[in-house]
Amino acid sequence: VCRNPFVIVADVGCILIFPGSSSMNSSRTHCRALGSDIFVANDLQHISNLWSYIVAENPSANSGYAYWVGIYGDKWTNGRTITEWPTGETPGSNTCGVTRYPGQIEVHPCVVFSPKAAICVRNI
Repeated sequence: VCRNPFVIVADVGCILIFPGSSSMNSSRTHCRALGSDIFVANDLQHISNLWSYIVAENPSANSGYAYWVGIYGDKWTNGRTITEWPTGETPGSNTCGVTRYPGQIEVHPCVVFSPKAAICVRNI
């Protein structure tokens, strides 16, 4: 059972999507203040499951919305090396990651890029 304001998303977990996130660090700080952390994907299917929920809740999200996810450099914030990069994406030491419809992840500067929101996840 997820506690408000988090919602349970099948095959993803308890999540909270919050708008207006300006940087990766501020997003992660906000998530941690809520007893959660920024979203880390297990694999591409995990991201796809997340996007199924996002688009069902907000159909316009498939028109360029981007969301901060837990990526610093070439690793997820849990320390796992990223294997999900699409062709042509090259992470650097000062880059973070976002996800866009239909479930791809992209490299962006941690403080320059302003996605529409960030995704927090909490263990059930």
